[in-house]
Amino acid sequence: MRSPSPSNGLREYTQVQEELKPFAKKLYALAARLERELKKPQDIEWAAADGKLFILQARPVTTLRTGNLDTYEWNDSLDGDFL
Repeated sequence: MRSPSPSNGLREYTQVQEELKPFAKKLYALAARLERELKKPQDIEWAAADGKLFILQARPVTTLRTGNLDTYEWNDSLDGDFL
């Protein structure tokens, strides 16, 4: 299985989607578990091979900001337990 590129066409893209469908429910469950246990949304790298799902790494999502991009105000107290 490989990632489709524009030159591979829609048919191959659809085939890859079908091959990955069996992993969707398990991947969702693992992502929810990681977020619950690590207490933050996770950016997850994963792979599928030989009918198995592998979590390669997970790290906190860093693009969720507690600042106001319109005013440039920043309030880290919205991001955790602060006095």
